[in-house]
Amino acid sequence: MGIFKEIQNNATNASFLYTDKLLFDFDNLEDVTKAKEKLKSLPGAYLVFVSPSGNGIKAVFQLGRHIKDIDDYKQAYETFAESLEVNTGLIPDKTCDPRRLCFLSHDKELFFNPDAKPICIPIKQVYRAETALLKPVYRAKTTLCAKIAYSDKEQNIIAIISSIVRRSKPGNRHQCRLKAGYSLGGYIGAGEIEEQKALNALIPIIQRNTDNFTKSIRTFKDAMIEGKKNPRQFLDVSKSFDGLFIPNHLLESDIKIGAKLVYALLAKYSEGGECRPKQETISKLLKIPKRTLSNYLEELNKKNYIDVIPGNSFKKEANRYFFIK
Repeated sequence: MGIFKEIQNNATNASFLYTDKLLFDFDNLEDVTKAKEKLKSLPGAYLVFVSPSGNGIKAVFQLGRHIKDIDDYKQAYETFAESLEVNTGLIPDKTCDPRRLCFLSHDKELFFNPDAKPICIPIKQVYRAETALLKPVYRAKTTLCAKIAYSDKEQNIIAIISSIVRRSKPGNRHQCRLKAGYSLGGYIGAGEIEEQKALNALIPIIQRNTDNFTKSIRTFKDAMIEGKKNPRQFLDVSKSFDGLFIPNHLLESDIKIGAKLVYALLAKYSEGGECRPKQETISKLLKIPKRTLSNYLEELNKKNYIDVIPGNSFKKEANRYFFIK
């Protein structure tokens, strides 16, 4: 589906001008009606109808901008096809060619939404996760999407979760995805960020850190479901007490006393629920080695007392610590 220079039986790559839609074909479905309802409810659904065969569905989704290259189209198609499989359990036809002909069907209950909200799909070769982490909107050159605005709090949440995924290495990636998904689920459960809004930013980052996207996103979403059962919010500890003080919920916990002192010192520097003291400062005040401090910070993070956005080591930036509850 696209716009071409000329109409031919076998249009060439050179004749392809652009398209702002993706067409998916679902064949041999067990329950056509149920599949149709699933596809209609998805963001970006522009046109959904029963195939001429009667046992399949054709679905068209609206993109946020024009695709002018066949290879970019294939990437966008494959990326969104994976997302469709994960979110609906429906597997579309693997043919990703905008030149492919499509037969319309006389479906009396055809779904048509001319005001469909454009979907956001990354182009893998040119996408850089860093450009989306701390910016209020996506840049058009890096994604096929309309601009999406994020509040400061939402940007911080995305940066926290993405840092967990990006720090993962072979051997611990599964555990990192579980932690990232669980943490995001907590923020979603507390109403701190909308699920789809978060996934729009995070899915490209997960894709860049896996060899099996379908399996990885399933792990991430399973953990997210569990995390929703335990809501988490940023906690402004500066308003909870004055001075260097350990709150009761931390005092009664089973974490090491050193970690409790680190938390108390972080709280002293807190403004609006976050702080960014240098580790050298904390280490000097508590008179403990940096490695010991790192262990205490890691314990606080693992036990869900703080979330962390690592600073840029090349710019000698301090980490950002967020208190959560």
